[in-house]
Amino acid sequence: MLEIGSECISCGTNFTKIKLELSKCGLISEKDDEKTLKILFENSFEDDWYNPESKSCLCPEPDNNHDTTKEAFKLYNEQLKISRNFDHHNLCTWFLSQKALMNLLHLRESENNRIVSENSIKTSTRALWISGGSLLIALVLGFSPILYDKFYTTEELKNLKLIQESLSTTLPTLKTTQDSLSKQLNTIRTSLNRTNHLRDSLSSASLLEQKKEIETQSKILKILVSLNKK
Repeated sequence: MLEIGSECISCGTNFTKIKLELSKCGLISEKDDEKTLKILFENSFEDDWYNPESKSCLCPEPDNNHDTTKEAFKLYNEQLKISRNFDHHNLCTWFLSQKALMNLLHLRESENNRIVSENSIKTSTRALWISGGSLLIALVLGFSPILYDKFYTTEELKNLKLIQESLSTTLPTLKTTQDSLSKQLNTIRTSLNRTNHLRDSLSSASLLEQKKEIETQSKILKILVSLNKK
């Protein structure tokens, strides 16, 4: 009722308009008793029928000019009776009372606070869901490598892991063997250099056989070196 009456505070309203709007909203029925509704209407709206110069009331109470003559008193009573029997509820213009305006402001403030509170709760709930979803995603991503290794290890991966472990074991041995061969090769090269030097220094014919023997040994050494490289 207050909301309907506040649609145009300066325009005012009347009981007929209020009842029609409440009926459209489904709050009342046209067959309902009007007594309770009129009481609520009178508590929320005011008519200016007590003001003889009122512009909103079509039949205000007459002005009591304190004329004590019999004719004036009779006229005043007649006009007062007409004013009190007039259908002020439906024909005059009523305005929201000061108390009703304050109640309306409090109701609107409470409604605004309720809306703000509900929006805050919705926002907090959404933020909580988003945080929970982010945490769940982080947990899934954190455990995914473990789950993958546990549930999705194929035979090929297993074989590759075995080969890797075998290589890790044999590589140190191969390195040791390579170092040993390198040392032997260096020794052979040193001996070969000495032999070549000795061969070059031998020029006498009497030592021809020795040179041949040395050349034979040199060939053997070269063969050994080539075998070592392979």
